[in-house]
Amino acid sequence: MRIRSILKVAVAIASLWMPQVQAQPVLDPPLRIFTEDRPPFNYIANDGELTGVSTEIIRAALKHAEINTPIEVFPWARSFYLAVHRPNSLIFTIVRSPDREGKFLWVGELMPLDDWFYRAGGRNDVNPGSFADVLSCCQICVVNKDISEEILQRSGAVRGKNYIVADSFMDCARLVDSRNVELLVDSHFDTDGAVEKKLHHSTIALEGVLPVPIPAGVHEIAYIAANPKTSPEIIERLRQALLQMQASGETDRIKQNFFDRFKRMPAPVSP
Repeated sequence: MRIRSILKVAVAIASLWMPQVQAQPVLDPPLRIFTEDRPPFNYIANDGELTGVSTEIIRAALKHAEINTPIEVFPWARSFYLAVHRPNSLIFTIVRSPDREGKFLWVGELMPLDDWFYRAGGRNDVNPGSFADVLSCCQICVVNKDISEEILQRSGAVRGKNYIVADSFMDCARLVDSRNVELLVDSHFDTDGAVEKKLHHSTIALEGVLPVPIPAGVHEIAYIAANPKTSPEIIERLRQALLQMQASGETDRIKQNFFDRFKRMPAPVSP
């Protein structure tokens, strides 16, 4: 009995010095994370694996937060629907806006964005000088439920008249390349175009024409967001991980390293 008591005391003392592992809570329903196939933020690489600058940031944050949940890729409209309606859901890369504000809890920022109208490479006949010119001369392709649709609507564009919707960014790129529509909306990343050239299939070349006017209330920043009925513990752990990564410079290093590699990567394969 004396030996057993001594062992119990020894175990109790040792436990005080052992690092405390933060277990992932058991959730009902289980946590799910959604995104879309949209280079360079999140996309399926030539090897079939999900990659992208947002994906790398999120994976690092999940590791810091000790959250072990796979990331699922769907067309944006489906990912958006699931994240809005399913408790314990996260979604990225998503832009904050008045229409979306109450649908999500905005967990953390990933990076600033800079949206432009793009035309097919070499198509000099499509050269609007203002947003009014865009509405009068061109039809635009946007991804279904993408923030660009809300931006266009808030700026006076009408679906079916000024723009059409497609399931994916690559669908829009193909429509612009085939000259079925004049413009699409995409984020601009660097001044020499090296990244833009890699965003698309090798047969598709796009050229930035004009910055997209951003209406009041739309934050040109990429976020990860959560369904309001997501575990507060999960949200706080992920939020703190992202804040610590930003403070330490890790987020900036991930972005810089990714874009340096991205310029050397083969073009993403379109589905």
